[in-house]
Amino acid sequence: MNRALARQLIELNNRFYRENASSFSATRQAPWAGWERVAKEARVVLPARALDGSHRLRVLDLACGNMRLAPFLAQEFPYARIDYTGIDASEDLADHSCDLLKELSNLDAHFIARDVLEPLLGEHPAPPSPDTDRAHDLVCCFGFLHHVPSFELRAALVERLCQSTRPGGIAAISFWQFMHDERLAAKARDATASAKVRPPFPGFDAAQLENDDYLLGWQHASGGYRYCHSFEESELDELAQIAEAQGVHEIARFSADGKSGVLNRYLVLARGALARGGITPPRSAPPPCEIPICNHRYQITALRRFPWNCIYLSFSGR
Repeated sequence: MNRALARQLIELNNRFYRENASSFSATRQAPWAGWERVAKEARVVLPARALDGSHRLRVLDLACGNMRLAPFLAQEFPYARIDYTGIDASEDLADHSCDLLKELSNLDAHFIARDVLEPLLGEHPAPPSPDTDRAHDLVCCFGFLHHVPSFELRAALVERLCQSTRPGGIAAISFWQFMHDERLAAKARDATASAKVRPPFPGFDAAQLENDDYLLGWQHASGGYRYCHSFEESELDELAQIAEAQGVHEIARFSADGKSGVLNRYLVLARGALARGGITPPRSAPPPCEIPICNHRYQITALRRFPWNCIYLSFSGR
């Protein structure tokens, strides 16, 4: 996809959220079910000091929308001192949550109004930003990757998310699979066909869209188009490999959300982890480890890390 078309699609989405901020935010009040699984992974991977209030839990929410992730995290991690930064192009969406966030005693929230895709287009130097300092314990990007036109830009955004994640931290990303839902797939095909007759902007040519790219409408708004990309597993595989090259490794992949429970796919990535599943195996078999207990020697046969940083050990006696 050429940059000119990408820019037009980005502006199409920005205009959509400017014009429909209130009605859209009204449908995005409750947390998604998949976030609970992300919180579970965070309890496994993140150090205890980030969750028990000893140190601040630094959170970056890229394309934060109405920032509803912030109160969810405040409830999930009640003992943490959360330093939350939300970045989004739509100030109107963020305004819907500002008063609520002030009431949360364990949350210090900051909002930055900025188009997160502009620096990725590469035409202007990217200014210093919280999403490039590799200092966040938890980096999230939910409900946004499907709005990023072209695989090239989606790959660049995943790299940016990885760059924002500190050693020992995790990044979590959701991927909308609306073409797997019969009702949404029909709406996407109909809206894209309508756009060929009534283009959303001058020069629009649906033939220039990439595979799995569509336009979707909104409720009963006439001409309220937004660009959306539906994800397949093969693309998640490619994006996970891109993250791997950044030293950020896949530790979980799952489906959640919607009435079907499978509307979104999630990738959870950790900087410094070596394998999916939250377990860090040795690169080669270590020598047997023995410890003395009550005048007997025991060999450790298994070690695994569980939530709240508990360590489970299996022993065989000698």
